[in-house]
Amino acid sequence: MNSAMQKNALNIVVILAGLIVITLIIFQNSDPMPVNNTAITHATKTIEVNVPPKTNTIATAWQWEAVPTIESNGQQAETLINEQHSQADTASSFPFTQESIYKALHAVKLDENGDIIIDNDALTALNTALANNKLKLEDETLEKLQDLIKQGLPGDAGEQTAQIVTDYYQYLGAKSEFNSLYETRDNTDRNIENHEAQYNELSALRELYLGTDVADQLFATANANSQYMFDSMKLEANTSLSEKEKKQQQAKIIESHAEKTVNVNNWNERYQAFSDDKQHILNSSISNDNKRDQITSLKHEHFSVEELDFVSHLQIDSL
Repeated sequence: MNSAMQKNALNIVVILAGLIVITLIIFQNSDPMPVNNTAITHATKTIEVNVPPKTNTIATAWQWEAVPTIESNGQQAETLINEQHSQADTASSFPFTQESIYKALHAVKLDENGDIIIDNDALTALNTALANNKLKLEDETLEKLQDLIKQGLPGDAGEQTAQIVTDYYQYLGAKSEFNSLYETRDNTDRNIENHEAQYNELSALRELYLGTDVADQLFATANANSQYMFDSMKLEANTSLSEKEKKQQQAKIIESHAEKTVNVNNWNERYQAFSDDKQHILNSSISNDNKRDQITSLKHEHFSVEELDFVSHLQIDSL
């Protein structure tokens, strides 16, 4: 590819990045990656959810409260019917159920100690649980929501989850006011530095409501994506560098971004080794079908099945 074409390609990337930057400042996160469907059964219902394979999650730890059957006890049946009517009457004031919270939070991972893992999956779950931007929850309603979570998740995991959900709801309210404030400002003379400063202010707001540790872990991927876009745009705007120097700097930016966002140990070094071996296969004179077979075997030599699941979106085995 000649210099002009390289520059045009980089310009396209940077323009797209700029559009995404503005979106990132206003919105939160992308949808989670597809995972295996699993049916969770409780009482008389079967609930379809997506559960990551071989992963300990809220879905595997959730404890469903036993629901008495009408045949078992007449008094229990009458109580249950009354509760159902009561729940129907108050549904508008309390927009959550045990099932809706379970479906929203089920993919949040747990570590070997049973504590929740605060990462991009947790951020996606929080956005799903509190997706309705018209929610106006009073303190009493938030307490009910916390109790509902703790009921399904007894112990530390429930306490942690309930607290983060509450803090995140408070943050969303502050974020809405933050965005409204910036929408009223004059945007005619805003450059990349202005957008980056706005994003840094938003990050400070996250730390205020969630705490530095939780905010850093929860938004690690989002922050890495934003930094990648800001760095790429500033690189393109740098007129003191040649196209060759820009290409070298862009490679470093991409490498840094991959190291922060790909959940595989020593990813850059191992991927480079895989790419070198893959190139030998691509340079060979064998058929494309044989190349695909060899590359498939090669990727399993370099990475475990679980690691390949993490990077499936990168399509590293493509010809």
